[in-house]
Amino acid sequence: MIDGLKIRKIQWGKDRVWYFSVVDIVRVVIDTKRPRKYWNDFVKYNLGDGQTWKFQLSEKLHMIQMPSRDGKKYNTWATDAVTAAQLVRLLWISHYFSVT
Repeated sequence: MIDGLKIRKIQWGKDRVWYFSVVDIVRVVIDTKRPRKYWNDFVKYNLGDGQTWKFQLSEKLHMIQMPSRDGKKYNTWATDAVTAAQLVRLLWISHYFSVT
C-alpha cells in the first residue's frame, strides 16, 4: 500500500509468481482518478509501432482475474514484479518528463 492506495496482487501460474495490477500501478504512480483511461492512452501513444520494447513489455503482460472493490473478480492487465518496476519507471519518466 502506498499513500493509502492499494495495489492488487495475486499469485498466478504453475510457478505461483506474484502478479500486480497494471491499472493500480498507474493509479499510484500517476495519481490519476482515471487509471484505466491513462493506461489505454499510454499504450496507444507510447507503445506504438516502431517501439522495440513494445513487444518485450507486451509479452510480460497477462490478463488475470483479480478481485475488485465490489468483491467480484474481473479480468485486468497484470505483470510480475520485475516488469512492474520497469513499468513504474516508464510511466514516471513519460508523465513527469514529457516534453510539451
